[in-house]
Amino acid sequence: MWEPEMNGWIPAFAGMTDVKCRTRSIGGNCKIMFLSEDRINHFSHLILNSLKSKGGMQMAVEERKVLTGIKQAIHEFGSFLDAIDAQIRHKVESLKRNVQEGSREWDILYRQYFEEELHKKGL
Repeated sequence: MWEPEMNGWIPAFAGMTDVKCRTRSIGGNCKIMFLSEDRINHFSHLILNSLKSKGGMQMAVEERKVLTGIKQAIHEFGSFLDAIDAQIRHKVESLKRNVQEGSREWDILYRQYFEEELHKKGL
């Protein structure tokens, strides 16, 4: 369950191989990684610094407010992924045939449904 005050999940990106954290498989090769509030804070600062260094933004408000917005976006994205995960799991469980979680068929279906949902949402 996504708890913004506590911890959250975000997609594990290939370029983040140096990040040491717990991961959870959500079908096939697709994994999500668990982020502590400290890790979310760290990534928020990296994003802010990247925006500032590339001239992507001018600071019209305090940095603290921008960081809060970035953290909120990360938390909201985690909630979004949790909702999709629950929806897909329900969809696979409601199939007439009994597909066991962790099986190759379950992984393929989960991945297919996950990609379909992201496409529906424009991602």
